[in-house]
Amino acid sequence: MNKELREKVARKGHDIYERLAPDYGYKTREDTKDFDPESPNGRLMIAVYGELINMILDEVKEDADNRLLNAFQLVKNGIKISTLKFPEFKKLMETKHDHNGKPIKSIEQLKGNK
Repeated sequence: MNKELREKVARKGHDIYERLAPDYGYKTREDTKDFDPESPNGRLMIAVYGELINMILDEVKEDADNRLLNAFQLVKNGIKISTLKFPEFKKLMETKHDHNGKPIKSIEQLKGNK
């Protein structure tokens, strides 16, 4: 991940932290009120937010991979995805089996008509 993104997110996180601190009865240190990416505090925040970004990206990628695999399975089962309305498609992507444990193979099954 590029350094500019990590620093941008760390800077934004710092600004949010400083803004919210008084609402939680916390007084931040005067010497760290302004974000300095070269200070020990700034470098630490960049590293922390970098790890958080990577964690979030991994989760998003895993979810996208799972949805793509589900879509391939639907196509393999003969369901034309392009004919589904978005709410039906979303429900179909999240539902793998009907109430009897049988694989969902049609939108009718999903709606409970089959």
